[in-house]
Amino acid sequence: ALVARMVGARQASGSPVNDAPQSVTTPFGGVFFVLPQLDALPLEEWLASWPDPEGASASAAVRLLVAAKCAGGERVAAAFAGAVLRRLLRIGGEFTPESERAWLRLAGPERRRALARAAKEEARAERVDVRMRSAESRQLALPGNAGIARDWDSVLGTIAQLVLRTFARRLPGFSGSRFAHLHRNFLDVSATLEEQPDRLVARVARPPLYLVLNLTGITRTSYAIRGEPRPIAVFAQD
Repeated sequence: ALVARMVGARQASGSPVNDAPQSVTTPFGGVFFVLPQLDALPLEEWLASWPDPEGASASAAVRLLVAAKCAGGERVAAAFAGAVLRRLLRIGGEFTPESERAWLRLAGPERRRALARAAKEEARAERVDVRMRSAESRQLALPGNAGIARDWDSVLGTIAQLVLRTFARRLPGFSGSRFAHLHRNFLDVSATLEEQPDRLVARVARPPLYLVLNLTGITRTSYAIRGEPRPIAVFAQD
């Protein structure tokens, strides 16, 4: 009901939800730590020839899928449906698992291969190693019931690695950490998003290694993302 309420008004008006609750809680609070890396990906350029799926732009749809993978494969369904992620990425309720699968089939193998090449070229430019250990591959793999073909899962996994590795480089001493370690100690937290007239405020729960995040300034920062006119201010919960 919450997802429908938050995205339904936007579908009807074509604009951000204005009558949404003043604050909404999400179990995927770690997304606020990796949103800058996710937003920095030149997906608009990579997906220029792609059709848009129902309820979203092509770039927003891929960002949602990558964010869901970053949440951990077993949590992908909840992350995909998450009201806060959809609010941030401006994704409507029409973008369902069924329409997502149909859209990827429509995109086809040539576009999939081109996206894989672009992601790997970006990784080389950023000096990020996107070769995964088998355990890490399982950590990011989408569950079988997601219905996404293995080739697509692999491409989305490469992009998710790029996001997580660039995030990890900001953490002193943790640039080579396994994804399970990053999730457990930094990303597996809840958050509350509050809409204010001039900004969005994310108050994120403190993960086990909060002090490391605090040293980098990640828990007291502000940034802009595509499509959102207001800055997002991120703070640690008291």
